[in-house]
Amino acid sequence: MALVGALLTMVIPFSLELFAMNRLRALPFALISALDPTLASAVGVFDLHQFFQR
Repeated sequence: MALVGALLTMVIPFSLELFAMNRLRALPFALISALDPTLASAVGVFDLHQFFQR
């Protein structure tokens, strides 16, 4: 069951990126891809209340 979960967490985002890459032009796709870590950090801080430690 863990193997299925691990595969799904890799396959679903990858397939969504391929779908977006085919539908978007290069610049918007690159911008969204570049801002992805920033969005993940914001969700971690504001929604999950996780903070960076020094």
